[in-house]
Amino acid sequence: YGGVEVCHGVEDWPVEETPVDLSMPSVLIKEAAVVEGSLVIRSGEDLKIKSGELTGLDPAVIAVKDQQMDGFAFQTSDYSGLLTISRLPSRVTGSTLTFTRLDREVLNSHLQVSLEVIGGGVREVTLGLSESAGEDLRFRLLTPPARIVEQRAEDPQNGVRNWTLLFDQRLRGDVVVAVDVMSPRGADSEFAAPQITIPGAERVSGFVAFEAAPEQQLNLKSADAAGLDLPTMDPIDVPAPLSYAPKQRVVDAFRYHVPGYSVTLSEKRFERVPVPTAVCYSSFQQTVIGSTGELQHEASYEFVAVGAQSLLV
Repeated sequence: YGGVEVCHGVEDWPVEETPVDLSMPSVLIKEAAVVEGSLVIRSGEDLKIKSGELTGLDPAVIAVKDQQMDGFAFQTSDYSGLLTISRLPSRVTGSTLTFTRLDREVLNSHLQVSLEVIGGGVREVTLGLSESAGEDLRFRLLTPPARIVEQRAEDPQNGVRNWTLLFDQRLRGDVVVAVDVMSPRGADSEFAAPQITIPGAERVSGFVAFEAAPEQQLNLKSADAAGLDLPTMDPIDVPAPLSYAPKQRVVDAFRYHVPGYSVTLSEKRFERVPVPTAVCYSSFQQTVIGSTGELQHEASYEFVAVGAQSLLV
């Protein structure tokens, strides 16, 4: 018994949008009077193989390393067939995660998109971002080893600017992209929270979280695609982003299940005042008059102090 391993290069490979036709491989043994065998064809999960124009080949189930695989059986080396290899359609679902913080001079937002790509994979992704985010942006791919080699911005339509991200390789599975947005506040008193969409996804849901400083009170108005209030959620239940840590405490959060939501925010800021380091919550005073008219005083205080080494009484 012996074996031969042969590798054959194929033009127009890997398969992209145009299917590739290949002739089935065959081995001719001139010294053999009778030749019989089997032919198993395997491919990755992102490709689809279709056979045709079969001559001398019969469909069969072939045992390969304790696995049953579909293939062909032949009893002559004079067989032939054609393989048409195409890429499976890609299916994309996604979720978004947004953190927004209204500072004194700018509106800061961190936006993260998580994609699940099945099928043939993607070489590029289109994301929609609020026009107010501007064009001076840099998207980051958080799932190595691939990287973004080009990002293209389109003209905005209906308040949304589409961005096309081109990758250096075809991606499948989990893909995470993030971008940070900083918008000047100007003279406005009410602001629309930036949002990110995935136009090519079959299904999109996500989380919207807001941060606030200790002296800041936010007023939030939300609406889903149907015009109803977005359901609120406990900020502690908001998923943690991969490459961002909130700069302030998260005070409000929403969940959406259908794209098309909106959230506007305004603020009220309070002046900072010193906080007492000691607070007395109980006081008892007693005075006794002696027979000679002398006064004796006694005072008892119960208090809580933080960081106070002495108190003036």
